[in-house]
Amino acid sequence: MNEYAVSVQADINSKAHEERVWNLARKAHDLLCENGGFSLDVNGNSPEPIGYAVAIEGNEEIYLTVTIQTLYAYFLAHWDVVASDPTKVFGAWVDNDRTYLDCTEIIDSLSEALWQGSERNQLSIYDLFEENVIWI
Repeated sequence: MNEYAVSVQADINSKAHEERVWNLARKAHDLLCENGGFSLDVNGNSPEPIGYAVAIEGNEEIYLTVTIQTLYAYFLAHWDVVASDPTKVFGAWVDNDRTYLDCTEIIDSLSEALWQGSERNQLSIYDLFEENVIWI
């Protein structure tokens, strides 16, 4: 386990961890309502606007309605996936009145991101710099 993973997982069973996840869920909900999506690490930071967001297969969940409680439960259930690596973030986007929650990896190279997206059975990836969807 790397230093990053150790530092974010140290308090995983504590009241402080529950509060941290709740605050992350509130921030994510605000961003989802304001912007129609978000990318946030376990510390509540958005990734640098470089690279491409590619969902990690098997972590996707689709909702018609997303509340702070929905996000809190999702973050708790998937915390280990994102906390294990600083290139991973929680992500959400809205399409056709459905909200997609996922764990996402930030990949620098467009060709690698497209390949990984295809390998992971994704329909699209997200360009963080241009702020647009790239369909696969």
